[in-house]
Amino acid sequence: HKIVSVANGIDTDYFKILNRDLIHLDFFNPCFRYIGIVGRLDPVKHHELFIKALSTQWTQLKNYKILCVGRSDPSRKNQLQHLLENQG
Repeated sequence: HKIVSVANGIDTDYFKILNRDLIHLDFFNPCFRYIGIVGRLDPVKHHELFIKALSTQWTQLKNYKILCVGRSDPSRKNQLQHLLENQG
């Protein structure tokens, strides 16, 4: 079974890729699936919860890449990076 849940999804009619050549194909490898969260990297968005929830499933996520996309100050980015590195 395939389950997909998107609680505050992105309006793909509004946010379209205007130039597909801008996508970094070396990063978006078709051999992987991607799980991500998009939104400013603010504590109210609970990125820590997202990372901790995924960390309980690392062994089952061998062919996945995790993406966190959003703006933040450098200290918040470093904090989330540190959490990712320490979750295994």
